[in-house]
Amino acid sequence: MTGLLVATLDGLVLSSDTVGVTPENVAAMSAATIGLAGQFTAQANIGQPRTALFEGDSGFVCVFPVESSLLLVVFGEKGITLGLFNVAARQALVLVRHALLRQRVQTARATRRAYHDY
Repeated sequence: MTGLLVATLDGLVLSSDTVGVTPENVAAMSAATIGLAGQFTAQANIGQPRTALFEGDSGFVCVFPVESSLLLVVFGEKGITLGLFNVAARQALVLVRHALLRQRVQTARATRRAYHDY
């Protein structure tokens, strides 16, 4: 992988570690991409999109819906196979989902403590 970006479904950049791209533009395009993917998969009657993948001359870019309001964009370099990129990108998706879950658990515990201390 050559970069990652987390964005909201409306195209706001939340986190970015990319080189050679404008994060704001990528976030906006990823939101549009997943919206179009949703329409496409609905027309094809195959359910909700799990990914939108593009292969270019010099690498890959993939957009994953992390949850209803978040997107993960993963970039891969030229020379990597599609299979290896897919495995690495899905591992990144799992790590982002785990980080979100940890954050929610910590927030819930802090809220519970604050409530009990009150």
